Amino acid sequence: MAEKLSIKDVLNKGKESVISTYAGVDKKKGGRPKKDNNETKKNKITIYLDDNELSILSNAANEIGLSVGLFIKTSAIKTVKKDALN
Repeated sequence: MAEKLSIKDVLNKGKESVISTYAGVDKKKGGRPKKDNNETKKNKITIYLDDNELSILSNAANEIGLSVGLFIKTSAIKTVKKDALN
């Protein structure tokens, strides 16, 4: 007949023989590395648009493959540079 084991014996069985795969290995943090302080952008501008204005900007941005925010940013910078040259 099989010997009866207590619950503690069953739960603890084999714990001594388990070796962690990561034993002694420094686990590296995943993800993208942080940017330097001089590379981060800290300034934010918020604008409010009605549905028609947003539609116009979205269509124009999609035609050239940009997000609406990037489209507005590049358009504004180009306009300022062009005015500065005149």
